[in-house]
Amino acid sequence: MNQKNSHSTTDQASLFQSGAAQDIELPLAQEIIDLSDRFAEFICINSFLSESLSMLLKEGEEGKPQVARGAQHCVESMQTQAIEIKHALDRFRERYLAELEAQSLPAGD
Repeated sequence: MNQKNSHSTTDQASLFQSGAAQDIELPLAQEIIDLSDRFAEFICINSFLSESLSMLLKEGEEGKPQVARGAQHCVESMQTQAIEIKHALDRFRERYLAELEAQSLPAGD
């Protein structure tokens, strides 16, 4: 991997302000709020990235190198964040379904 493309997970995550996967298990209500915030942030950065790439394509080879580097950084960060959000949603779904199942079990058989 060359030096220009090597980013640590910390560098990539710093683009996103909302919390990543946490070590503590939040109550389900708080966790869905956290996931919603993370997804909204992801959408905003995706919008910026789309606009940047559109500008670069419009300007062709004369596009600004800073915009290209910023777009590349956004893409790498978004790939990491997409995987983290997917895993968080999977965990949330599993916890929610387990909680529903626990509520439907008869008590004291």
